[in-house]
Amino acid sequence: MKNTDSLVFFTEDYGRKSAGRNETLFTTANGYLGLRGDYEEKEGCTHKGTYINGFYDTEPITYGENAYGYAKNHETILNLPDPKHIELSINGKPFSTLRGVQSFRMSLDFRTGVMTRTVRCVP
Repeated sequence: MKNTDSLVFFTEDYGRKSAGRNETLFTTANGYLGLRGDYEEKEGCTHKGTYINGFYDTEPITYGENAYGYAKNHETILNLPDPKHIELSINGKPFSTLRGVQSFRMSLDFRTGVMTRTVRCVP
């Protein structure tokens, strides 16, 4: 990870080893809608995620004994359908960040809330 402008966070690391970290660090949300910072392509991601605040499932927790402070229910945040999924192809072959990439840069500008990804690849 590199950062020369304190309001722009970016990385030039890509691939399976850094995908999970990047997806977490580049997550964006506005208090109502949250989008995990995964790649738009299906391949190369560890966990796609789209979440709406207040949209969750609850279930009672059963303990062997009751005690003060034990939670009565647990909440599971539900993952919604992915609105970011796109399929790109180069010369009829599906695009993937896992092969042919010459350069990669993903940045998040905290002033504007815009995440940008630039990939240069060899077909």
